[in-house]
Amino acid sequence: MLGRLRKLARRRREDPSVHLQRVRGELAGLARGDGPVLAGPFLGEVGFELLYWLPFVRWAVEQEPGLRGRLVLVSRGGTASWAADLDAAGYVDVLSLISPEELVLRRPSLKQREVSALDEELLAAVRDHLGVRAAGVLHPSLLFDLYYRMVKHDRRAFAAAVTPTDGGASGLAASYRPIAAPAGPPPEAGLPEEYVAVRFYGRASLPASAENQALVRRLVDNLADKVPVVLLGHDLELDDHRDLGAGQGERILSVAHLMRPADNLDVQTRVLAGARGFVGTYGGLSYLAPSLGLPSLALSSSLEGLQPWHLDLAQQVFAMPGFGSLACVTTADSELLDLAFGGLVQGARGLSGRSLSSPGA
Repeated sequence: MLGRLRKLARRRREDPSVHLQRVRGELAGLARGDGPVLAGPFLGEVGFELLYWLPFVRWAVEQEPGLRGRLVLVSRGGTASWAADLDAAGYVDVLSLISPEELVLRRPSLKQREVSALDEELLAAVRDHLGVRAAGVLHPSLLFDLYYRMVKHDRRAFAAAVTPTDGGASGLAASYRPIAAPAGPPPEAGLPEEYVAVRFYGRASLPASAENQALVRRLVDNLADKVPVVLLGHDLELDDHRDLGAGQGERILSVAHLMRPADNLDVQTRVLAGARGFVGTYGGLSYLAPSLGLPSLALSSSLEGLQPWHLDLAQQVFAMPGFGSLACVTTADSELLDLAFGGLVQGARGLSGRSLSSPGA
């Protein structure tokens, strides 16, 4: 045991390029087979799935074309449409195999640097589901270990060399492609032809304080004065994110009743794909909208304390053709946000103290 721990410690001190060669070797080994390869289970955050994991899987397939058509994606919440370009052999949702409560309780970390006991059980359950005795595994630990090596050596390395490609962009062990719009919103949602998708939830970037709750309600009310608002929030306890109260009204609609654990992200994606854009908490969903080619306005209490290289990378990727835009603002800009969302409709007073509708404003 001590020898194994020392070996792991030595590996984690290696230059990232050494580990990258090891990753390439593992991918080559997987490509030499002819059976299914389980890509996952991915149990982490939406933002990491969009910005790191799926681009890594695309890169793996481009490096080893023998993987194409053999991958079975294993994730949670119904994210199959996010990787439609991979020509995967199938998709299995973790939340169709275990309950959300068990996932939250037993998941050791959102950053899967090692294959956990839960991962092993889920992979065995997927093999049983597919009716196969053996299958290769492309586990997220390959990505996360590389990611943390790069963070240790150069925190901005993942965002340092994003270059355009035919229809997308490429980075270090990553291939970025816009997400093709999936099937439209469920007909039973009864959504208007035009709307903005909104989701505000409490997290480190936007704590659920009374001030933030009030700001969110004001922003949503101001938006609803201009265009119908569809709330993407839900009551499912899938993580530590809790939706902030966004108000009610004839022009503020909810699709929470349409979501189940195993398809909540699929429903949110389909509703978002039909929207004019997204407004909400800075986090994973604010990355999903630009991935679908839509504008996204993300709000946080402060950009301090957030990992800047995530936003740096996202901004570089979303500048490529086919992607939408991502604008990040803070609650310190709330007066300006009121102008942007409410002033033109309500004649709100401007930063200079004059009404926007008054002469000279």
